[in-house]
Amino acid sequence: MTTNALLQPYRRHGWIFVGEETTVLWPTTKAAAMSINVPASNPIEESLPRWPQPELSIGERIGSLGVLNRRTYWRIQANSPAHDVWNEVSRPIQRLLEDQFEHLEVKDQELMFDMFMIGKDHVSCQPTILFSCKNKACRRTAMQLVHKNGILEPYPAVRMAESARLPVSLATDEPVESELIAEASFDWVLSDITTLMQLTQKVYRECQQAGKEYTVCKDYLKHLYGLLQKLREAAQQSKTPFKDLSAIRTLKDVAVKYRSIIDSLDYILSTRNKLKTLNREKKTWQAIAYRKTNEDLRPILTALEACTFPIIPVIDSMMHRATNTTKSKDDGAVRANGLVLQPGISVEVVRSQSTAPRNATVGGILRIYDDLYGLTVKHAFLPPAITGTWEDSDDEFAFFDPSEVSQESDEENTAVELRSEGSIAIYSPLSETCLTYLGSIFSASSQSQPSKQMARSIQKSPKPSRTPSGTAFLGTLGGLLARSEDEPEGGPEPPMPLKIGALLMDAPSHSLLDWALINLKANTYDSDLFPASSSSSHQTQKENCLLPRDVLQNIVQLNGIRLYAKDLALEARDAQVWITAGNSDQVLNGKLSAIPSFRMLLGTGMFQELWTVTCVDGSFSEGDCGSWVVDCESKLLYGHIVSGYPGSRTAYLVPARKIFDEIAEHFGEATISNPDNWTSSPTNTSQDLALEPSNSDQKRMSTEYDNAHVMSSGWETGVAELMDISVLNQPWRSLNFMRPLYNSPEPSVYRQFTGA
Repeated sequence: MTTNALLQPYRRHGWIFVGEETTVLWPTTKAAAMSINVPASNPIEESLPRWPQPELSIGERIGSLGVLNRRTYWRIQANSPAHDVWNEVSRPIQRLLEDQFEHLEVKDQELMFDMFMIGKDHVSCQPTILFSCKNKACRRTAMQLVHKNGILEPYPAVRMAESARLPVSLATDEPVESELIAEASFDWVLSDITTLMQLTQKVYRECQQAGKEYTVCKDYLKHLYGLLQKLREAAQQSKTPFKDLSAIRTLKDVAVKYRSIIDSLDYILSTRNKLKTLNREKKTWQAIAYRKTNEDLRPILTALEACTFPIIPVIDSMMHRATNTTKSKDDGAVRANGLVLQPGISVEVVRSQSTAPRNATVGGILRIYDDLYGLTVKHAFLPPAITGTWEDSDDEFAFFDPSEVSQESDEENTAVELRSEGSIAIYSPLSETCLTYLGSIFSASSQSQPSKQMARSIQKSPKPSRTPSGTAFLGTLGGLLARSEDEPEGGPEPPMPLKIGALLMDAPSHSLLDWALINLKANTYDSDLFPASSSSSHQTQKENCLLPRDVLQNIVQLNGIRLYAKDLALEARDAQVWITAGNSDQVLNGKLSAIPSFRMLLGTGMFQELWTVTCVDGSFSEGDCGSWVVDCESKLLYGHIVSGYPGSRTAYLVPARKIFDEIAEHFGEATISNPDNWTSSPTNTSQDLALEPSNSDQKRMSTEYDNAHVMSSGWETGVAELMDISVLNQPWRSLNFMRPLYNSPEPSVYRQFTGA
């Protein structure tokens, strides 16, 4: 039966036959509309016809959406009626939005659309195309375009909805060193500077209104505001504004101290405002409070002055580095977090000395030209996009209303314009992590006592520690374990991350894929980590790559069985899979969905096809990007993870077949390294091939064959010399060179064959 025949019952007709009963699917007349009992809910939902037999299209439950989580959403079941509709409409929607990209107002956000079954329960759920984007105007414009072009007109029971929730990159930033408060990224510090400027301006106005006793404090705030403004300008002009780690530490320290000062000053001012309301009979108490205010102001003035001095040399250094940028030899290095005993290597990527390493996963090993390379994601080598985490964003779920005009309010449009210009923006407050990691704000030599609020903040702030108590770096099996809080400080130090290679190449700038190749030739692991090789042919590989053979051959242990990926999957299907997640102590079990999703990458105007995987026995963590997803039954590699929801069971992957095609186009044909293609060990292509003669029996057999062939082909009878040589360590490959009777300077390659 054709797809059109299968979809016919779900198209726009007044009646269909289900078994022997006649059922009204959607009303064709006003009387028919009145006869249908629709539960009272949303007016949009009331106006839509019901989807027949939704249980046929319901797949795995994902979670809840909307206010108070009133609606549940499920995946679409493969080969179901909803899946057939999705196959019909997804590509037209993709082409439409790509053609109308300039009208979408995407700006600096990503847009994603996919189909789910959404409803209050199994009975009332309907197939819904969900458009996800942080920009409300973008996702509403996308729905309006689809509606106006009539793509869903043949399927009136299919709804559209919008959400602000988007999957995020699972490649995360690590602190440059554990004493630093947060990642040393350009945008984090820049946003904090802007936040401090806004706070300074607010308190400055309060000091203006407070009276002459706050004049000195107001002058300090004005001076410090000017320094922060210069610091922000210098950071915007510099490509690597925080190259020096000491400068980063200085700015973090100043930011936290200054924030606490501002909070304390704000507390004093609010107390003073309350005193204004006192009756005249309480003038005595007011005078006492005024003297107390002066006492509180002294340490604040001292601290404000102290905050100005460290910023000036940082500005000078930053301006100098704006025109003098250098590249470290360690830029692009890839280091494993702990010992590596299974595929799915948890690594940290060193982008540059000025930025924090990013956690990612080398999901598996490829073989190209008999050399081995690790495969991971490209975005781990790029600066992180400032999009926020999905937990922090408002879900903003709503169904599409065709009667609603896709317009933003004047206030919202103004906010979008201001953010896009970069002149004025609304930034989140300083991270609470800053207040947690730093110690006391003022030195013990301070002559005056700080305010009560300052004292409380000092008391709550613990001393800086190398790692948060009870935690450690995430690694693979056999890697670092969390240190107990009760463990004495004299215990063993965790091993430092070891370099296993460096970035060789990644996806071209015009590519919609997300991949990077790691050159594994420059490993630094100790050879004691590796089991003894049972074959002399593997000795070269053991010395050169210094990685366990099971890892090099992508062998995993799943339920006590040794498995490995054999080939590439050509298409997605509903399947049981294993996931080589780097942050897991073991290979994870999962389920792959055959329903594709589409995500428009930043600035491209093109959609990338993604496949969805659900973790069955765990959840995905930050740093799992690059993990391989392999079919448990067919042993086919579907792809590697590029984004997801940290702490949840859902992630998205790009198809491996597209990645391998792109690698072949720009570098060379790649295959999955596994025991099937390890007849001999991979060799270094930069090394000259050593040649040696084959055994006498092989030489005699080939000579007899060649003499007979030469005579039958019209050549002069007899051969002056027939040489048979074999490539070292590859005795099954033989090159035969024939030199004719007449003088010839060089022999010609006559035949290449594969023997036993």
